[in-house]
Amino acid sequence: MRVTTEPRLTSAEIGMMWNMYMNDSVGRCILRYFLETSESDAVKALLNDALGLANRQVEFITTLFHKEGIAVPQGFGDSDVHLSSPKLFSDQFMIRYLKNVSRQAMAAYSVSNGVAQRQDITAFFTEALLETTELFNRITSYMLETGTIVRFPIIEYPKQVIFGHDESYLSSGWFEKPRTLNVNEITHIALNLQVNQMIQHLLTGFSQTAQTKEIKQFFARGKQIAFKHVQLFEGFLREEEIQVPGYSDSEVTTSTIAPFSEKLMLSVIMSVVLLGITNYGGSLATAQRRDIGTAYLRLIAEVAQYGEDGAEIGLRNGWLELPPQAPDRSALVK
Repeated sequence: MRVTTEPRLTSAEIGMMWNMYMNDSVGRCILRYFLETSESDAVKALLNDALGLANRQVEFITTLFHKEGIAVPQGFGDSDVHLSSPKLFSDQFMIRYLKNVSRQAMAAYSVSNGVAQRQDITAFFTEALLETTELFNRITSYMLETGTIVRFPIIEYPKQVIFGHDESYLSSGWFEKPRTLNVNEITHIALNLQVNQMIQHLLTGFSQTAQTKEIKQFFARGKQIAFKHVQLFEGFLREEEIQVPGYSDSEVTTSTIAPFSEKLMLSVIMSVVLLGITNYGGSLATAQRRDIGTAYLRLIAEVAQYGEDGAEIGLRNGWLELPPQAPDRSALVK
């Protein structure tokens, strides 16, 4: 006899859906503001498609949680975005931001699909991954067509297969000149450089529009951290005379009127912290030069401390919405 009743959602499935809902609720606010201030029809078309995708995902998760008897997160909404605020970010920045968010989402959906077990959930994440990948590819095509994409560094094509034979391959350069960077190290350094440049511009806009002194100082501190990380990654590439990818510094206007609530801006930066730790962790796994691995360990610690300080600010202000938790059995006994 075939059982047709759907099994209960696992903790993994609830957690992934909760995270997706929160990210999409933030994304909807940002995309609505970008659409209001964008000056390009082509950019608006991409932003509108991204907003439609986020809306569909939020609707699915809301319906699912109601059906399962799970509390729907509060997330973010109309009170967290001020659509009448002047333009704060350039259209080029909007596209860069959307490209980075889409890349992050594709990675998250792939992991989620790998651990989801219920058929409707795996189908949902599969569709989300396909739609986001299609959007990401369109963004890339737009940037190629408009000449706004920053390409990864170019090196000479390898002409032969090489093998390492001694520990000098892992040399950090403390007592002798280190070997040149391999392609995996170059890729991660260039990607982290580009992400930190985007974060630096994002925090420039947030720090100049935040009204609370504590929040303004927190964002300004994050901007300095991103700037230091950019310099470090640029240094690794320049040492090898490798092209340093970069963007214009004129991607943030002089507006001091906040388009978003401080609660939302802090949430965005907390997501950025998670992205940074994830990226650096993946980069550390591929770094085969000791000095590069040591640098990533230091950067992870610095970003983690910054994230902890941000979480404390969120807790003090009652802004930090927590994910679902397992029941406290010891408290129930009492």
